[in-house]
Amino acid sequence: MTAADAIPKINAYTKSLKETTKLYSENSKIASPVKKSLKQLTNPSSPWKSVSAVGMAIILSPDPFSDVVGVPLFLIGAGLSKYRSPASMGDICKQHQKTFRAIKELKEGLRLGTLHLH
Repeated sequence: MTAADAIPKINAYTKSLKETTKLYSENSKIASPVKKSLKQLTNPSSPWKSVSAVGMAIILSPDPFSDVVGVPLFLIGAGLSKYRSPASMGDICKQHQKTFRAIKELKEGLRLGTLHLH
């Protein structure tokens, strides 16, 4: 292979890489909100973390009686922050199937002129 033969192949390869990069960039823009929503669904934030933070803030306040309220709040928040119920992929799949089944029934009911709600 000569240099003259290699140049068109290199140019074609470069063009292909640029197109692939552009497609990945467009797909990441589209997938970013979906990825964020899916992460929040499968790994939800715990509301108990804020209870723990409030407890710590009360403990650090200069009032001598704040420890009586702050320590239990902190301990409750720290203990319960571990207990949250994330959705598993199985839960998502089941809900997906239920949703599409309902849509299918709705389409069939509209087509037939009758609609049976469960």
